[in-house]
Amino acid sequence: MKIWQSHEKGDDKVIAYFNNTIYRINPKSNEVDQIIADCLESKPPTKNFTSIPLHYLREINLEDNKNYIALLFNQDSYEHLKVQNQEKRTEIFEYFKNNIPHSTFLTDKYSKFRLGKKPLIAMCVVLGVFLWTFYVSSGFESGNDYQVVGNSRSLASIVLGIASLGTKKVILLFGSLFAIALTSFILKTRKPKVIHKIIIKR
Repeated sequence: MKIWQSHEKGDDKVIAYFNNTIYRINPKSNEVDQIIADCLESKPPTKNFTSIPLHYLREINLEDNKNYIALLFNQDSYEHLKVQNQEKRTEIFEYFKNNIPHSTFLTDKYSKFRLGKKPLIAMCVVLGVFLWTFYVSSGFESGNDYQVVGNSRSLASIVLGIASLGTKKVILLFGSLFAIALTSFILKTRKPKVIHKIIIKR
């Protein structure tokens, strides 16, 4: 059993671990002492709480520079234990690492390519569509005529519509989109990403 209490704004007030369950509890200020007393007797809270049995968990993650510990259930389901203080976050995570049965620990360090993969793909897509659109737009300005055969909502019809705006507007539009993707790439790769993971075997 372990109980952590916090008075910091934005934190979960009480985090507890007993009966193979992690509790995130946010009682009223005048109820905190009673909640802690109940937890010490292994009595689960009855209101203002979230309980996460270990058998629901897939991973417990602590990412450097984040003010929470992430509890992952599946691909899209998670809970956060909000803890502003870095030392306390580390203490809680280390306790889980050392006391949760049937678990393994690893540290996942992201490379710059992995961090910037999505905006890099976006830049490639924008560049490809730009070259296509610019080619068509240049054709319009040279007197060529283009028609879309088939679905009027296809990518080709969208390219045709944008190309009809003229090469200058095409350059401005796709230049802006490319700049957004490039900025996202720079921001995502500026800081290293390190996630400490407790993998729970089922």
